Amino acid sequence: MKTKYTPIEEQCIFRFPNGYGASVIRNSMSYGYNDGFYELAFIKFPDQSNLWDLVYDLDPIPDVVVGWLTMEAIESYLDQIAALEAPCPPDMNVT
Repeated sequence: MKTKYTPIEEQCIFRFPNGYGASVIRNSMSYGYNDGFYELAFIKFPDQSNLWDLVYDLDPIPDVVVGWLTMEAIESYLDQIAALEAPCPPDMNVT
């Protein structure tokens, strides 16, 4: 987990053993910032590097980005993401 702080920005990247994770931010561009809330984006790590992509089809979680979140809501989403099955490697996808 990495945390980045600047005077107007916070970001924390969560990475789980299943290859999924989340980017949690709070800055002047995030949904709910003016009211003290956080924004969470669903991400996946395609390999062992620290590079990640946004996830647009993560079932049962409906939105790639969710704003206006409390810390309790973030913990709930993180529990759901950590419990997901690992995605199939690209060369094993069935067509």
